[in-house]
This record gives sequence, structure tokens and C-alpha cells, in this order.
Amino acid sequence: MGSKAMDFDRARLAAPRLIWMGIQSQDLTSFPDSQQFQIPLTAPDVEKIGTLLQRPDITQNPHYRYELQRMLQTGHKVEIQCMCSADYANLNNYIDWKLAQLGL
Repeated sequence: MGSKAMDFDRARLAAPRLIWMGIQSQDLTSFPDSQQFQIPLTAPDVEKIGTLLQRPDITQNPHYRYELQRMLQTGHKVEIQCMCSADYANLNNYIDWKLAQLGL
């Protein structure tokens, strides 16, 4: 999605291909021990998701829309930085696992 403030420069900054490395809802059932990293949504989180779901760039992207709606359904989020708060091995294991899932 990027920064709305940098929208004016998007043509010059655009990448030809992006890979979502962040945690996705399907990772919560596939990645070992991922449940321990779930955090309940706060009222500001729910408000932000509602705002995002009204943006055209989100509504036109089925994957983004699904992920945000899934967060609302479960009432939880997972922040990648939480994976390394206790032990950096968690984050390293996730990145290795995610790259393997993507065939990279």
C-alpha cells in the first residue's frame, strides 16, 4: 500500500513485482506456534481497518480486503515484530518458512 504522502512520486518509486512477506491469515494455521503471536484488536485498530476498507485501492484488491475482513472476524492481529520480542529465532524461523512457502 505504501505511504499516501508519497503518492505523487509513485511512478518513479514503483517496483515491478512485490512479494508480501508479512504474516497472512493462512499463516496462522500453517506456521508452527503462530497462535502465540496473536494480539487482540484495539478500538483504534478496528477503526483503522474500517477506514482502510473504504479506500478504493483496498476494495479493488481482493487479497487486502480479505485479510482486513479476516482480522475483523477473528478480532486479532499479528504484528511481525512480536515474533522477535521474546526470541529473534522466531522471526528467523518465520522468514525461512515463508521463503520456502513462496518457493524462494
